[in-house]
Amino acid sequence: MKANKNHKPEASKITNKPEKVYDLKLLDEFSAGDDSFKIEMLQYFVQNSPAVIKELKERFRQNDWEGIRLTAHKYGSELGFIGIASLKELCDRIEKLASERKDKTLMEKLLSDMENSVTFVVRELINDFNLSQNINENLSL
Repeated sequence: MKANKNHKPEASKITNKPEKVYDLKLLDEFSAGDDSFKIEMLQYFVQNSPAVIKELKERFRQNDWEGIRLTAHKYGSELGFIGIASLKELCDRIEKLASERKDKTLMEKLLSDMENSVTFVVRELINDFNLSQNINENLSL
């Protein structure tokens, strides 16, 4: 059987670029072309995220369900603005579970998933946008 010389591989087989976990469309619209503002917002997110994870975990240790709910709600808004849908959904699940005030085992798992995912996204943003790495070096809180 002869190979077809005119056959071209599918584009997906040529470009194995992984999908980004963020989508900056909303941030791009909001910044109206001001790249320095966009970088400033991303830098804030990168610097603030480890503290948010630490706060969520501390509130969990204190059995502060309302504190978890409020922190997750606020952080979820930031995630929506930055366009990190998977983390926004996870934050929404944490917020909902906290409002139900039950299932500590599931909450512990969700918080661990959040920490791992945030660590990944923060590193991705630092690399993709050359952001300052003068952040809490201990991303794994």
